[in-house]
Amino acid sequence: MDEEDNLDAFNTISEGEADYNHSKWFGAIFYYLINLGRKPYKYFTNSKFSKRNLWTGYFLKLLLLVLLIYLGIILF
Repeated sequence: MDEEDNLDAFNTISEGEADYNHSKWFGAIFYYLINLGRKPYKYFTNSKFSKRNLWTGYFLKLLLLVLLIYLGIILF
């Protein structure tokens, strides 16, 4: 195994970039489901909706986390 091959294995996105992309993806799915699939999914992943999808996905993930903590406290 060459050193170049070893360096290419670590050429991936960082944790912050992964979270950013996940939030955008989560937001786009939310808006797609809100519109009941009347518009194609590609429409919601358009770059003009990037910031909206990012913030929506971020707050949905935050809400899900708070809900899980709340249910964990209530049930246990």
